[in-house]
Formats: sequence, C-alpha cells, structure tokens
Amino acid sequence: MKVMGSLEEEIYQSSNTGLSNSKLIDKFYISYFLPFLPLEKTHVRKCIARTLRQRLGNSFQRDLVDDVMEELSFHDPDQNFSHKGCKNVDEKVNYILGRDVLKQKLEL
Repeated sequence: MKVMGSLEEEIYQSSNTGLSNSKLIDKFYISYFLPFLPLEKTHVRKCIARTLRQRLGNSFQRDLVDDVMEELSFHDPDQNFSHKGCKNVDEKVNYILGRDVLKQKLEL
C-alpha cells in the first residue's frame, strides 16, 4: 500500500499529468485513485487460452496461443506489456482461426 500512496501522490501533484489543474482534483471529487496497469504477456496468454477454449473446447492446439500472441503488440524494451491488454484477443483469434480454415480449404 505504500507504493500505492506514493503513486497516487505523484499523479495528483505532478504538473505533467492530465489531472494537473483539474477541477476534479481541486474540488475533491475524486476520493480514491485506482491505477490501471498494463497486462503482462502471461495475462494475455490466459485471455487467449480462455477465448480458444470457449470456441474450440479443451482440444485446441497450444501453438494457436503463440500464433495469436504474434499478432498482438507489446511495448517497453523487453516487450512484456500489452498495448491493449485483452481487447483485441477476440479479433486476433478470429483472424488466426479463419486463416487456418482457409489453409485447409486450399490444401484440398
């Protein structure tokens, strides 16, 4: 909780954030600060696996998770944090599954 307090204080008092000089802060309309931190790759992988399980049952191949991960964007030098969290997972799963169906049709 100590980190949360210092993070909250930094954001409220910094003149470099969108909240500086905000009436929301000046009038004390904000009673609690809750930061939304970016999701790590492990969290995104779980989102992908859950989506695949919903669509295909437990019989999906694990390499599909890797294929979807390659379609998502990550930032920071080590590429550990997702740009959009799990927001694009459904879209990318649809793309990968559609791609695989098309490949199968072309092979026939």
